[in-house]
Amino acid sequence: MVIRSLLFSTLHFLLAFGVCAQDTALDLNGTLVHGSLRAPQAHHFTIALAAEGWALLRVDQQGVDLAVTTFATNGAKIQEFDSPNGNTGPEWVRLEATSAGRYGIEVRAIDEEAPEGRYSIRVVAMGTKPADAPAELDAFLARYTSHDSPGLAIRVLHHGEVVYSKGTGLADLAHSVPITTRTAFHVGSITKQFTAFSLLLLERDGLLSLDDDVRKFLPELPTYAKPITLRELVQHSAGLRDIDDLLRLRGIGPNDEVTQADAVDLLLRQTGLNFEPGAAFEYSNSGYILLAEVVGRVAGKSFPVFVQERILEPLGMGSSQVLAAPGRIVPHSARSYGLDGADHVERPLNSSFYGSTGLCTSVEDLCKWAANFTSPVVGDHALMERIQRSGVLSTGDPLTYAMGLDHKEYRGLQVVFHGGGIAAYRAYLLRVPEHDLVVAITSNAEDFNPIVTAEKALDVFLAKEIAEAERKKPAVRAKKSRLDALVGDYVLFPGLVFSITREDAGLVTRITGNDGPIPLEEVGENRFQLGDRFNQFVFHLGPNGLADGFAYHLYDFTWQGKRVALAPLRPSDDQVQDLAGLYKSEELGVALVVEQQDSTWVVRSHRWGEEPMRPFQHDSFTTAQAQMAQLRFVRDANGKVTSCLVSGQRALDVRFDRVE
Repeated sequence: MVIRSLLFSTLHFLLAFGVCAQDTALDLNGTLVHGSLRAPQAHHFTIALAAEGWALLRVDQQGVDLAVTTFATNGAKIQEFDSPNGNTGPEWVRLEATSAGRYGIEVRAIDEEAPEGRYSIRVVAMGTKPADAPAELDAFLARYTSHDSPGLAIRVLHHGEVVYSKGTGLADLAHSVPITTRTAFHVGSITKQFTAFSLLLLERDGLLSLDDDVRKFLPELPTYAKPITLRELVQHSAGLRDIDDLLRLRGIGPNDEVTQADAVDLLLRQTGLNFEPGAAFEYSNSGYILLAEVVGRVAGKSFPVFVQERILEPLGMGSSQVLAAPGRIVPHSARSYGLDGADHVERPLNSSFYGSTGLCTSVEDLCKWAANFTSPVVGDHALMERIQRSGVLSTGDPLTYAMGLDHKEYRGLQVVFHGGGIAAYRAYLLRVPEHDLVVAITSNAEDFNPIVTAEKALDVFLAKEIAEAERKKPAVRAKKSRLDALVGDYVLFPGLVFSITREDAGLVTRITGNDGPIPLEEVGENRFQLGDRFNQFVFHLGPNGLADGFAYHLYDFTWQGKRVALAPLRPSDDQVQDLAGLYKSEELGVALVVEQQDSTWVVRSHRWGEEPMRPFQHDSFTTAQAQMAQLRFVRDANGKVTSCLVSGQRALDVRFDRVE
């Protein structure tokens, strides 16, 4: 549920500017150091750390949007920090020393249009290498020991034994209720593995097959050129338009109540697909919402009841339930919080559709579910193996995604995982089957990154195993990319173009709607990153030796960008004069208005208001709204505009017909 906000906040990429202040030795006793900056200015500090020491710093933004970069003793870049907190609020920075010496911290203003603003920086905590793995993870989580802010719960199992278990921070700020390992959190897309497992249980009962046409159970779904199977829904290859984009096109905001019936009704009205079923992978909440509806119809009871009776209760997951109605009270649950400047604000969760999300649970209960993969109480070993088996597209291309679970490698370890996020809740559940290790994390802090914490848990509890795995990895000779082969324009989503050019220092990219060039840092052959390792491009070379596309990796998500030949046009007033009018979508039940205001064309709809349209290609425009990133106007044989096709990140060509 947070894919869109994650992507578009990350696309406010950092610009590289020069340093305009001398290095300053940072005071280590907690005293605040104040400064003022205006882009492109930057200030440098240094901090002395012992070998294997660590430090946690807090940079408070007071009217200036900052990025913070850390550097090793030899000047090499370590990591870049830029939260979505804007120009007010904290940037948290962590430094871990590999050797004794002075480490660098650069504080850089990144908004060129903003006036000068103030900031402060201080060391919140620091120490030397802890004595054991639990103490090392404690030190890593030092930021979340506050008694007046949201926090997290984490539990680690190794060979079935609890080796780490902790709750820190507050579940309810208004009443100072602490988080424990039994506190219930919404876990977003972690729900998907419970949805997939429900289907496998019903298949074992003989009530369905994963290769069934979904219309066998949902006959209201439109007939497409190629039928959609349950397996394609499970493996995100069905091509359905994304529910998030569709809701926002209808004007539904984060504070509006949305039920399962609302979501299903909207999906059953969609006559178009993003691609032919089975031909591609595209992460889809829509598919799992429909799968929950299938489970309910086949089982003869609602999906929440089925999951409760067949999975949660047999596993003793007493803190868990799938929410069936907005606003339902869950005992001992955490509220979700974001930041408004420096102040915490509640991020309400008013949707209650399920299958893609909906599960409320604790880390203790998640560990009971994870243990079921090793010693099944519900299902059997065959079912637990099937849910982890990666899929294959109709093209024969393999997927890493299985059934509500994904696979990746981390430092030589094979990891099975899934994350989740909705409102300000964040969650992560991973397993390393070879070493029988489980990490379960839940949080109610919007800016918490569970992936980093999960990886740290692997680092400390499987340190020897990681060292052995990395020792066995074959040495790879570093190769330089042929930069000229990568230059070009690439479309990641409709209206979102990365224009990559070569400059003296290397490759830079410009992004639709952002004027400044952004450096691409080469980290391997045809592999580049923006800011940090969680944000990477991996280019693919075609038969002609030129890149024909790239895989864009953002945290655990991957999207495919394709090279395109753009014809940059700016249509004259005569060419676009006939675009004005009222356009209505039968699939969404809403209308939009296109009109000209002075020299600017705008699109307007109920609730989300008015948005300027930027010329993109002939009869095609982009906007700053993610759900309608591109508007493409269609003409008949006489050149008359008859409709407008609206595309978002994961909902393509939603048709709005012109009303005469």
